[in-house]
Amino acid sequence: MIEFQNISKSYGLVTAIDGVNLKIDRGEFVVLIGASGSGKSTMLKMINRMESHDAGRILFDGEEIYSFKVRDLRLRMGYAIQSVGLFPHWTVERNIATVPQMLGWTAQKIRDRVTTLLQLSSLTQRPIEPVTPTSCRAASSSAWALPVPWRQTRMFY
Repeated sequence: MIEFQNISKSYGLVTAIDGVNLKIDRGEFVVLIGASGSGKSTMLKMINRMESHDAGRILFDGEEIYSFKVRDLRLRMGYAIQSVGLFPHWTVERNIATVPQMLGWTAQKIRDRVTTLLQLSSLTQRPIEPVTPTSCRAASSSAWALPVPWRQTRMFY
């Protein structure tokens, strides 16, 4: 489903990714672990073209990622938005609903999916005041970065 073929990425004289080969099959759950600066986020950003790679190929469902329009690739893939990708002035629920709205889901389908994802992440209690990502303690802000499996094909980070 996602395949890195001899991928490399450098920032000036610093090599962040050097000849990585990795195949992730549909339904497989993969965790990237490494020290700060080891290239984990760079690899994830390259999959949905937030970063470009310098060498090699990245395939998504057997096709080179550059064969897709960026918007189509990202909508088809799905991913967990976290940190700077969240809208800090929106509620958690509204942040979660962003991509389904872009996909044209009905309001009921969006509500059902948001509820399911909140339950999966143990965020089912609704506070009296709307909760936004920035209203959480910094240490727990990553709890608001929810896996968002919109479709069969998904990537989590």
